[in-house]
Amino acid sequence: MTSEGRDGREGAGADADAVPSSGGCGTCDAFTAAEEAAQRAGDGSRETDFRVLRRRHTATAHGAEPA
Repeated sequence: MTSEGRDGREGAGADADAVPSSGGCGTCDAFTAAEEAAQRAGDGSRETDFRVLRRRHTATAHGAEPA
């Protein structure tokens, strides 16, 4: 059985775009909420924009490696 990522590609893996825990960071939470709202609205471009912004923020503000 193959898994599909959020973009529906087979083999992308369900965890390929997993949202990391924010640890209570309001900025992380805001980016995650905006990404989820864009996903519900079917706006893939905006969804990707917020995912990138969250990952950049996580790398700079929290010292995490960007995915």
